[in-house]
Amino acid sequence: MLSCRYDYFDISCLSIKDDVIIITENVDGEKYILVANTIYTILDDWEGECEYVPENDAPVYFSMECGIIISSEYNTFEKLMGYFLMLRHDDC
Repeated sequence: MLSCRYDYFDISCLSIKDDVIIITENVDGEKYILVANTIYTILDDWEGECEYVPENDAPVYFSMECGIIISSEYNTFEKLMGYFLMLRHDDC
């Protein structure tokens, strides 16, 4: 992922390739962006230490994988992880 910053205008831009992008929020209500190379990276964190992923009931405002927007039906982190688990199962 390439990033650039224009301090004069206070604008940030990111070039997104085949990454997984999730806009969610933490327990304090602060919104943040999760970026990973694959759904497996996010699933590994969710099933392990939960270092980067939010609580299961955290809202998901936007999600995308490989340039394709994921349905807004997966509007909580737990629902989105269920979808990712289904994708992982389909890969086997």
